Amino acid sequence: AKGSYANATPATNGKYIVAALGSEVVVGLDRDGKILWKHDLGVTNPKDALDPSSSPVIFENLVVVQCDFRKDGYIAAYELATGKQAWRVARTEGYSWSTPAITPQGELVANSPKWIRAYD
Repeated sequence: AKGSYANATPATNGKYIVAALGSEVVVGLDRDGKILWKHDLGVTNPKDALDPSSSPVIFENLVVVQCDFRKDGYIAAYELATGKQAWRVARTEGYSWSTPAITPQGELVANSPKWIRAYD
């Protein structure tokens, strides 16, 4: 009836692997599986998350994670090597299980139940 923490597909560029585990954590690993960094995604109330399954997307030296929750949703980018947050944009779209896409021009496109948005 509900999803699991393994809904999302990990992303890799051949050097780094990034996995998003439900509403709990995003983690960066090396090719040997050693954890390089991890971030708590900040959802403390399970009613606000509803088993998200958006997969991380790697673009150049960043990984982008779409976290559309009932409230306090966001999209954030982290440096692949260090996990340092590069940027974060608040979203109020509500639940979404979609994975963002990167256009050939380098724009991030994310959809939700309400909108399709592009970020530069």
